[in-house]
Amino acid sequence: MTYSIEPFAVEHFYDLIPQARQRGDLTNMAGRDDWTPLSMVGLEYAHSGFRDGKLLGFAIVAPIWEGRASASVFFSLEIDRYALLWAVRVFTKKLNEMQMLPKFRRIEATVLEDFPQAHRMVRGMGFVSEGVMRRYDPAGRDHRLYARVR
Repeated sequence: MTYSIEPFAVEHFYDLIPQARQRGDLTNMAGRDDWTPLSMVGLEYAHSGFRDGKLLGFAIVAPIWEGRASASVFFSLEIDRYALLWAVRVFTKKLNEMQMLPKFRRIEATVLEDFPQAHRMVRGMGFVSEGVMRRYDPAGRDHRLYARVR
């Protein structure tokens, strides 16, 4: 099996069949003017992961302002534990490299409060919980805010 990373492309957004817990998030992103696939194209910190040419998911770190950024990761419904471990390792390495730059002093991520697998994943990437954000998303679901701060 061959794993690879490519710069994010618009077709990756539309080709991904996301995990059930992430379907609503992608649908909401597609309908927002400030976070469309077109706004992600060319982002220096947006990458997609593949195994044997099949899309596993994509990760985006979007600068908010100098020193602060927001991270999002979306995985395919078909990703298995081995591909997930590879993706988490690669993304953690990229986060470590990025946090050497002043513009990434703080990187945030939000996770659905009732998604324990995602909580384990972000903690494994070095994020620390900062608390619950009640009724955070358009569906009124609670999320937990995590951050990596250098």
